[in-house]
Amino acid sequence: MATKCENPFNFGTQNYLIFEHLLRGRSISQVEAAEVFKIRRLASRIHELREIGLNVKRQMKADALGQKYARYHLGRPYFIV
Repeated sequence: MATKCENPFNFGTQNYLIFEHLLRGRSISQVEAAEVFKIRRLASRIHELREIGLNVKRQMKADALGQKYARYHLGRPYFIV
């Protein structure tokens, strides 16, 4: 689980947890967000992060059963102005 950190961007708590996770070079899926951070609407949090200029990229994947899902990661540059 993420360590508690000061929130200099004044994000909501869930948005900051996702931001911090992505900033560490990690990616995240909906299942991981629900299990690790108890976030049930990851796509909504990603949308909010994009609205403030964070360059979040989506990569579509398929699991072992062929079910498609999205993985999110930070693109470069991190922020789009």
